[in-house]
Amino acid sequence: MGESARAIADYTEAIRLAPKNADIYYNRGYAYFNIGDRPKAIADFTEAIHIDSKHSNAYFARGRAHAEASEWDKAIKDYTEAIRIRPTFADPYLDRGEAYVETRDFIKAEADFSEAIRLAPRDASMYGARSVFYLQRRESDKAFADIAKAIHLKPDYAEAYAVRGSIYVCLVNGDFDKAIADFDEAIRLNPKIVLAYLGRSLAYKAKGEKAKAKEDVAKARSLGWKKGQQGAGVFGL
Repeated sequence: MGESARAIADYTEAIRLAPKNADIYYNRGYAYFNIGDRPKAIADFTEAIHIDSKHSNAYFARGRAHAEASEWDKAIKDYTEAIRIRPTFADPYLDRGEAYVETRDFIKAEADFSEAIRLAPRDASMYGARSVFYLQRRESDKAFADIAKAIHLKPDYAEAYAVRGSIYVCLVNGDFDKAIADFDEAIRLNPKIVLAYLGRSLAYKAKGEKAKAKEDVAKARSLGWKKGQQGAGVFGL
């Protein structure tokens, strides 16, 4: 029996003994979510909310489960409720910002990313997320500033190097050597980071190094990337 299955079995027994404990439903819901059983996860998060209507973590988790299925309106509603209950909870602002990006409400998205940073100014991932937002909006100066802050806060943040490399690639006069150096560092820190291989392939292609570009695309595919997949949008792939 795997770790998640054991956890679900334990939580199920705990629920039998304490059927009105919202936290146990919440924890089992996350265990279901982690193994990809979204319907059961949502059912458990909903039961946790039914027992404790102020359970901000359950609203946030259910929002994430809805986002996993691209149910953006439902996700935004749950993130908003989590924020209403606990206004200093930074994570729902971050995830709601990403949901607003998907619904193309960019003004609200930027506001949420900025509020997440205000609430968690030492969390590198908050700056990383807003940097990606600015990169997608082609606001390079703002994207650079945020990703520089993310790397300063967390020098071993692989995704941040991949994002900075992406910024170099996407500039009108792209600095492909600096981009490749950043993608190399991202891959050194995390050899499974697909964005770094895709970005480096474009940088190699721009430099005329087609064989290396093809190798990186093949590596990205071996890691599960497919053309048009979410996450490569900054490159138009």
